[in-house]
This record gives sequence, C-alpha cells and structure tokens, in this order.
Amino acid sequence: MAAPRDVELTIRLTPEQFRLLREMAKQRELSPEVMAQLLLATELNREFLRDARLHSLKSEVLEEQQELLREKRIEAVKSLSKTI
Repeated sequence: MAAPRDVELTIRLTPEQFRLLREMAKQRELSPEVMAQLLLATELNREFLRDARLHSLKSEVLEEQQELLREKRIEAVKSLSKTI
C-alpha cells in the first residue's frame, strides 16, 4: 500500500459563501484557506462518526433480528414436540 500523500482540492464557492468563509476565518484569526481546511476536516469527521454510528446500529438491529428468529424457532420446536 502506498504511503499517504497530501491531496490538493479545488473548492468553488459562490461570492456569498466566500464572504461567509472569510468572516469565519477573520473571527478565528485564520486565513480563508486554513478555515476551509478545518471545515472540510470537521465535516469529514462528522460523516465518519455518523457512518460508524449507523454501522453500530445496523449490527444491533441484525443481532436483535437473529435473536427473534431463534426465539421463533424455539417456539416452533416446542409446539411441534407437544403435538408428537
């Protein structure tokens, strides 16, 4: 696997979006470029955490479904054994 490298992105903003980015950067005493990098990293982290939570919830749901299926099968076996 190749070593990680810096990635260069081009982000196109409307004049209004750039004005807001510049204002946010000025409040934090950062350049607009650094502010954009921070915002992008924050959004990527938020997406990663959301995906991790969704994966965890999906696993929980699958486990619950499997448990319900096991319980139904046990009940079916008990029902069949009573009729024999």
